[in-house]
Amino acid sequence: LVPLLYASSSRLEDQAAEQHALGLLGTLSPTYESWWRAELAQRQEFLDAERRAPGELLLAKQVRALRALFDAGGVLLPGSGAPQPWLSPGVALQRELAAWVRAGLAPGTVLALATRGAAAALGLAGQRGTLEAGAFADLLVLDGDPTLDLAPLADPAWVLVRGRALA
Repeated sequence: LVPLLYASSSRLEDQAAEQHALGLLGTLSPTYESWWRAELAQRQEFLDAERRAPGELLLAKQVRALRALFDAGGVLLPGSGAPQPWLSPGVALQRELAAWVRAGLAPGTVLALATRGAAAALGLAGQRGTLEAGAFADLLVLDGDPTLDLAPLADPAWVLVRGRALA
């Protein structure tokens, strides 16, 4: 299961008021930009506190469901939902991981689900998601321990892709 908590919570936000979200528009093709702006315009009237309440209740139920599924041993994979409106690749996944931590899962657990858990679910165990002999050498070098706090994922010191370092 891929719960997509951040995808749900982002629908309760006014991205027009968020500089980071508006900055993403410049990285998109004009087709995506017009789609994302139209989507925001359609839900703008539902962003006031009174009309947000049902969405917040639904999000709270999703958080409880995520926790219950995890506690029951369900196979859960973090995902981004990108490139749906306001869910850009990379950023949306980082925010999804943070939402899982806010839901009560430990950062190290969330990281393991996003790496080796995802690889195993896709039939790529031993090739992706872990640092071991024979696996692809795709990894992030961070200035912090993401098993304690996921924040360093947002600003890696280095990225290694197939064993090649990128600053």
